[in-house]
Amino acid sequence: MIGASILCLSECYYGAQRDTLRARLGDSWKIWTHSTSRGPVVLWDSSKWLHLDRETVDFGDNFHGATRVALKHIVTGLILDVISVHVRPGAVATAEQKAADVAKTLTLYRGRPTVIAGDFNLSSPPLPGWTRVTPRIDTLDADGIQALDSAWIKGPGITGRYATAHEAPLSDHDGWRVGLTLAAPDLT
Repeated sequence: MIGASILCLSECYYGAQRDTLRARLGDSWKIWTHSTSRGPVVLWDSSKWLHLDRETVDFGDNFHGATRVALKHIVTGLILDVISVHVRPGAVATAEQKAADVAKTLTLYRGRPTVIAGDFNLSSPPLPGWTRVTPRIDTLDADGIQALDSAWIKGPGITGRYATAHEAPLSDHDGWRVGLTLAAPDLT
């Protein structure tokens, strides 16, 4: 239907918006939400991925944080951590506070193949050791160039294959479609 088996959403309000999305995706889709009212969520197709565990971090308000979900691919048995993030914007946070939000997000990394995707509210978020898999292009419908939305990978056996931006009619941000490859670990 949508050609993806995992979705990361930075803003997704409780109630009607999430219900409509899940109804459109179908019964096999599962969701883990952040505790905030419109915080980041991860959705996955449970016919392709098994849920292993989950964790969230809070950025101190009712709107922003990060959500990590560990998923195991049903066919290959490979594990992927997926982190959806929404860093506080300039209206409520300084550049230093935004960097602290990113640092707090990185505490969710467990050494496994991991993708972090979302609204960093920074054009160049501080992610040392991570590889950006999305181009640095304007993703926000506002004045000036604002490359706020991106996806990053880290960990053994994960590579990016492609990333394309798509207009998201329900948001003031463009959405990203990212193709990733997971390789079996070398046990020699």
